[in-house]
Formats: sequence, structure tokens, C-alpha cells
Amino acid sequence: MDHQAVRLAMFDLDWTLIRPQGSRIFPRNGSDWQWAFPNVVEKVRANAHKYQFVIITNQKSLKGESRMRQFRDKMDAVASALDVPLLVLVALESDRYRKPVPALWDEHLLKLFPKVERPASIYCGDAAGRTGDFSDTDYKFALNIGVPFRIPEQVFRDRKIVFHPPKIAFPARLRELVGTYDLEMSGWEMVLLVGMPASGKSTIARSLAAGRCLIDNPAGAVTVCSEELQTRIWCLQLVEGCLKQRESVIVDGTNVTIESRDPYIKLAKRYGCPTRALVVLTPDEVIRHNNIFREYMERKSTPEAAHRILRGKWQQPSPEEGLDVVQTVPYRVSPDAPPEYFYHYF
Repeated sequence: MDHQAVRLAMFDLDWTLIRPQGSRIFPRNGSDWQWAFPNVVEKVRANAHKYQFVIITNQKSLKGESRMRQFRDKMDAVASALDVPLLVLVALESDRYRKPVPALWDEHLLKLFPKVERPASIYCGDAAGRTGDFSDTDYKFALNIGVPFRIPEQVFRDRKIVFHPPKIAFPARLRELVGTYDLEMSGWEMVLLVGMPASGKSTIARSLAAGRCLIDNPAGAVTVCSEELQTRIWCLQLVEGCLKQRESVIVDGTNVTIESRDPYIKLAKRYGCPTRALVVLTPDEVIRHNNIFREYMERKSTPEAAHRILRGKWQQPSPEEGLDVVQTVPYRVSPDAPPEYFYHYF
């Protein structure tokens, strides 16, 4: 089928096209809305011959049938008032469909419109990273899908208004981190990984266990993952079983405090096994990116609040704890990382 090229005019919903009535920040119900600007209908209808109009909105709060019904009724009213062909895409969870991750674009819009004139299309939203904005997700979404970004004031008030985008240099930095880990198991030992969630610890653990880090390690090692086993007791039991058999073991967990590391170190000392702490140094922006990418790949992610708590508890490993070696490891992106890892960097 020969698809015709199309220009898309894509909009966020709340505080871009509509807003609650009065001075409220959040709507009371499905009928509590008004146009964010007096000329929304006029502007949309005047450009209906140029663009296919699309609304893309994050609506995580829509829990329960009542709220869903109210939202559907509201969107029916908005579409009826605009009276132009309109497509509405709604992200309901904190997953890969939530802006700024562009899964709605990749998996839905591009299937409906395989030929999009990106330079002639726009994405308009109020979450632009300006002072006072609650977020910058709309601006990042436009960057991710490769279309020009507009703030609502430029579209509905004066196109001469200048938008000063926030500085985002992260994509280049991410590509600078491509490389391999120059690591190996050094005989019989216990390796304690230390790092934040989504910092790359498990990648290092898998490589060490399989002997795939530059230097061949045919003996390999057993990996004990605290996230999978859930409880420290189970982890310690499995570690002790390995040490009894004189098997090398890698403890894959955050291990950010002296208290969390101490039982493993004491266990290794009991069996005369050398201990090494691998401290994974990963920039905060990379951790945030990895967390979003986990959502995109439908894997478990960690709430930002949990990251803040762990950062506050961080205690740098030291030989004074009984560790034989403390080694820092800068974060590396695998040369085999999928293209999507770089594409969804915002």
C-alpha cells in the first residue's frame, strides 16, 4: 500500500488544550474543564486542512471505571467541540507508553501514519522545562520523536514568543560511555557489587560469572542476586553454600551501607575467602535513563524516592570493614547495546 505523507499536529491535553474551570490546578470531575486559551477551537479548525490532529497525554491517575468513564466523556466533549478528525492516545501507567518515552509514537502513530513529514509536524505541550513548569516531559518527547516543539503560548497567543529550551547534553554523554569492562575473577573470591539500582551492577555480575569480561574465566562464578531472592537470609545461605564448595561467588545487590555488607564479609572471613568490593560509579543522569529504559523494556524499575533514600544512606566501602580489595568501576555501555537504548535517552 502506498501511504501518503502526512503532517501531524500533536498536543498534550491538560494546560495545553484544556484546563480546569476557575483557579483550580486539578479538575474535580469529567465536566470540570474549559479551553486553555480562548482561540483553541478557532486555531485548530483553521489548520485542519494542513494537519492530522493528535492528542497524546499521560493520565496515570485514571484508576477505576468511574474515572475512566468521566475521562472518556470529557474527550468526547472535546472532540465534538473541535469538530475535526482527531486521534487521542492515552498513557495510563508509568511504563514505556508514558511520555517522554516514545512507544506510543513508535508502536501506534507510525503504524497508522508510516510516512510522517517530521520537519513539518509539531508537538505542543506545557511541560517544557521552563522555570515554574512541573516537568520537561513534553519537550523531551518532541526531541525523542524528532519533531519541532512548541509551547502552547506560541501556538495560541503569538508565534513570535521565544522559547528557551533547557540544556540537555545527555545523549552525547551516553555515547561517550560505550566500552567494555576490564574485569576478571581473581581465583577463589567473593565479589560484593556496590551501587545504586539501575547502575549496571547486574550486567557486570553476568559478565564476571560467565567469564566474558575481556579475559577468559572458564571457571566462572555463582551470582547471588538479592533482588531475586528478596531476603538477606536466603542470600547468605546461598553464599555460604558456595563458599563451602570453594566456589567463587558474586553478590549482586545495592550493598550501599556498612551494615548491609558486614554479614557477607564475616561469612567470607569464616571460610578464609578473599573479598573484593566493586563500586560501580554511574552518573545520576545515566541511572535515570536506565530506569526509564527498564520501563520501556517492561522490566521492573525503581521509584525515584527509593533512589533518594539510598543516596542518603550511601557509605563508601573501605578496607577497614574487612574487605581485601576495594575497586571502583566506571559505568560502561556495551557496544552490543540495542539501538533503542540510545534512542530513548530522554
